[in-house]
Amino acid sequence: MIAYRSVLGGLLTVFPFHTACYKLLGRVISGRINTTVDEENLYAAFVRLSDEYSTWHLDIDYGSPCPRDNRSWITYRGHELLVKNPIDTANISTHLVNQQFLPEVLASSSVLQDPFDRLPHEIRQHLLELLSNRDIAAVRTASYPMHATIPSKAVWKRLIAAHMPWLWEMDAVISRGAYRELNLSRTIRELENWTTFGDDKTDTFALALANRRRIWSICEIIADEYDKVTDECKVATTKEWVDMGDGSFELQIKP
Repeated sequence: MIAYRSVLGGLLTVFPFHTACYKLLGRVISGRINTTVDEENLYAAFVRLSDEYSTWHLDIDYGSPCPRDNRSWITYRGHELLVKNPIDTANISTHLVNQQFLPEVLASSSVLQDPFDRLPHEIRQHLLELLSNRDIAAVRTASYPMHATIPSKAVWKRLIAAHMPWLWEMDAVISRGAYRELNLSRTIRELENWTTFGDDKTDTFALALANRRRIWSICEIIADEYDKVTDECKVATTKEWVDMGDGSFELQIKP
């Protein structure tokens, strides 16, 4: 998010942004890609997040790779992701890892005799709903009955929301029931690796999704400040925009 301040003084500071980034911010705030954001509260949040000394950007973590100012014309491997549209729908099908059940030879009586084998299927499903992705992978590796228990739609929704809320392409996979054929932990691990930027990565990664992931983390920071402003305004008796003397206005809220 770039802030343009008037070098002449006395003119309003503006915070331009891309339409795609604005839609992502709306989704972070409300859970919907097309939503109405209170622009007055949003401007107040930007002012609070502004860098007092480096006035060309907000004082927040822009993720990796960090956008450079327009004076830099140096080419860096993978940095082309910064110009990719983050809301373009991506084809993730080749990075969904299918479920692989253990061979019958491993399903011997010695393997099957464990505490989980005596539990009803519904209870095993409920246990998975309480575990983290790492713990689910561990218990399904250690126990054949748990390995044979397919994580439910609720488990998939919870872990996708926790690990990659920005990957809404998974919504369709879960809705049509295709998740039943997939390995939960390995799919999440594969998708996280595929959408992670790295200067030293020799394999390919999803440029648009990596950019969406980066921008989403920025939007979460902005959304947190926006929510604070919104909550303060709900209980405010007076609101006043105060000229800061540098072209920006700060929203002062009095309870």
